[in-house]
Amino acid sequence: MKKILCILTALAVFASNLRADEGMWMLPLIQKMNGKAMKDLGCRLTPKQIYDINHTSLKDAIVQFGGGCTGEIISDQGLLVTNHHCGYGNIQKLSSVEHDYLKDGYWAMNRSEELPCEGLTVTFLQYMEDLKPVMEKARKKAEKQFKGQENAEEMIEKAIAAAIDEAVAKAEKKNPHCEVVVESFYNENVYYLIVYKVYRDIRFVGAPPSSIGKFGADTDNWMWPRHTGDFSMFRVYADKDNNPADYSPDNVPYRPKNHLRISMSGVQEGDFTFIYGFPGRTQEYIHSEGVRYIEEIGDPHKIHLRTLRLDIMSKYQSQSQKVRIQYSSKHANVANAWKKWQGEVKGIKKMKTVQTKQEFEAAFSKWSKGGEFDGVVEKIENIYKELEPYQFAADYYSETVRTIEMADLALKIAGLYIEGHEEGVVNFDQQKAREIMEAFYKDWYLPIDKECFIAVMNEYEKNVPAEFKPEYYKEQLEAYGSIEAWADICGWPVKLVDTAGIRKGGENFGEIEAEGVRRSEELAKKADIVIAFGDFADGCGIGLDPSKVIKITPKCDLKRGDCLNVSALTHEGVEELKLEIASRLECLAASADEVERGDGERYLSSLVRARGVLAAADFRSRDAVLLGNGVRRASQILGEAVGADYSDDLLTSLFSRFCVGK
Repeated sequence: MKKILCILTALAVFASNLRADEGMWMLPLIQKMNGKAMKDLGCRLTPKQIYDINHTSLKDAIVQFGGGCTGEIISDQGLLVTNHHCGYGNIQKLSSVEHDYLKDGYWAMNRSEELPCEGLTVTFLQYMEDLKPVMEKARKKAEKQFKGQENAEEMIEKAIAAAIDEAVAKAEKKNPHCEVVVESFYNENVYYLIVYKVYRDIRFVGAPPSSIGKFGADTDNWMWPRHTGDFSMFRVYADKDNNPADYSPDNVPYRPKNHLRISMSGVQEGDFTFIYGFPGRTQEYIHSEGVRYIEEIGDPHKIHLRTLRLDIMSKYQSQSQKVRIQYSSKHANVANAWKKWQGEVKGIKKMKTVQTKQEFEAAFSKWSKGGEFDGVVEKIENIYKELEPYQFAADYYSETVRTIEMADLALKIAGLYIEGHEEGVVNFDQQKAREIMEAFYKDWYLPIDKECFIAVMNEYEKNVPAEFKPEYYKEQLEAYGSIEAWADICGWPVKLVDTAGIRKGGENFGEIEAEGVRRSEELAKKADIVIAFGDFADGCGIGLDPSKVIKITPKCDLKRGDCLNVSALTHEGVEELKLEIASRLECLAASADEVERGDGERYLSSLVRARGVLAAADFRSRDAVLLGNGVRRASQILGEAVGADYSDDLLTSLFSRFCVGK
């Protein structure tokens, strides 16, 4: 969860200048620390109207949308507005080729047309409580109790932790239907107990098409002024008692304590302005060495790595509407920080931030000479320099290894497996695993993930020092010989074709279904290796050579068989299957050497035939159909020679949207 509801900046706009009182202002401290300053700047709201735990205040209308955006409640029926880019991911999940809400926009004309957003939450802050009194009381008591003991410091820390746990338990009991968390601020010098109410039934109401909501795209992102309709609308639903509840048709629109009214009068020169929301974190106070690392090392490398990924995504998105929709949100997420870092580097250079901080640090060192803080700046500088190689390795890990989608899926499933095997008790949540996998495969495209893996892992190999590379990584890379080989099955480049359409009962097939089965059988007969299961395991029922068939029992987590047992859910048998495929391919490669000469003659014959077909086509003709037939026939001949299918007829186009045969 993001760090907490804060006021980041207060601005007073005057005719002659712009003045900003910057910093992270904590809500419980507004009255004590910032009330007078805000009033002097022109704020007409009192601190109590902004944050009050006993009465309605502005905090009741400002929400955390999803995992990190800010939203505003704008009606007494739970209507919420947030940025278009904040709603983008959920709009993408609801979109399809048939209903492309990203491209075309969407507006629910009534409540029944509002679309449920699975997994989306909206969080309301209830209150924050400074834990310093609780912690200090526990510390003093523990210091007296464990005085003189060898492990006194450890026991004191445990006593403080127990006191915090007790405070959390009391808050949970006092606030039903709420979540209670403890967050640290200012480098763990301040701790707050925070109570949230999290609503789980959120429905999409509407958004403009991307031509409006994302106008300017990455070019305009993080720029000012920005001319775009950057908004989307959702509605919060609750149970009949106005409490959080999972989605149900019986839920009703949430009745908020407070909501914002939209002013149509605009803003005037000199109006007071402040920003209120859920920021992530601030780096305002880092040392000049930290800023230098960002400018010269961290950001440039991260920008380069993300450029590689964005180019790969864009290439495939431009080729398919389905892939464009699948990767729209992923592309936007990658591009957001990519664009921010570019501006960050330019800003640091333009504002001479490193030099400014160095001058401030030099002045502080001079002031602290001979005092309690003497040498602190130099010590911090040395720590930054010592940590820099580790930060670099961590940045590279985050932008390479952690970006591989398939690896991330494996990590999530492994997490479930570990949770389900604590203390020797097997309790693997298969339903949760299936939900994770279904959501993953809905928006996953293998060519993108594979190319990204090759691109970023080659950069990882080139730029990360050997001492920071895991032993497993080194062993695997040595075994495969290259990143490219690692991306294939045991180093063998393969083309996988799903021929699930092969099945019995042809006499009952319709024309299109029969055509799908026929094509599947043709592909299976052309294949070097066939992975088969079920009734078709012996020759697949179509007279295949049994020597090229690998028999498996899929979903062995549900039912085991007498051949190779494989489970995509638990990964049992996957490595064994890969090794078996590799073994078969090695045999094929050895036998291929014997027929290489014959293949050469076959290729030459195919080229001659294809040339003859093209020569027969009259390219001066304006008959596109005749020309197209000639080119198509030539491509089919070449395809037969190299084992590819270049035909582009209507049925191929139709079946390309499904697994072959379905």
